[in-house]
Amino acid sequence: MRETTIVLLNMRQLQAALNIRSRSTIYKMVARNALPPPCIINRRGLRWRESDISTWIAGLPSAADAQSMQRVIEGVERSQGKPS
Repeated sequence: MRETTIVLLNMRQLQAALNIRSRSTIYKMVARNALPPPCIINRRGLRWRESDISTWIAGLPSAADAQSMQRVIEGVERSQGKPS
């Protein structure tokens, strides 16, 4: 049987992986479900599964997807008479 290793990231490692300097930004992202929630390993210890973060990153839209979505939104707004 093959064993899998679960890697847990602490706050500093998560900040480095996401290139986010602010801890409060990470907490806000978790609060609004924009980032996977951490695991609570003890009273003061939060860790994020590296696999959860990797899956989340893989699911983010690319810049091309974002541009396409913006064009769709602008088209809908124009059809509804909203200024762009």
